[in-house]
Amino acid sequence: MSARQSGGATCGDLGAALSPKLFGLIVGTAGTAVLGWQYAFATCAAINLVAAVAAIGVNASKPLVAEK
Repeated sequence: MSARQSGGATCGDLGAALSPKLFGLIVGTAGTAVLGWQYAFATCAAINLVAAVAAIGVNASKPLVAEK
């Protein structure tokens, strides 16, 4: 596994570790459980939308680092 791959895996693991706490915080701060889950899913949708917009700018045919 390269350093880039392990960095990506670390970010994924960090997200997996933080998401239960984040969901609990979002659901717990709403007035009702139903409203809390709606906020939680809306938060996930917004994060996925940001990721999708960021992915539009990725060109897989070009290397990130120029070869020497």
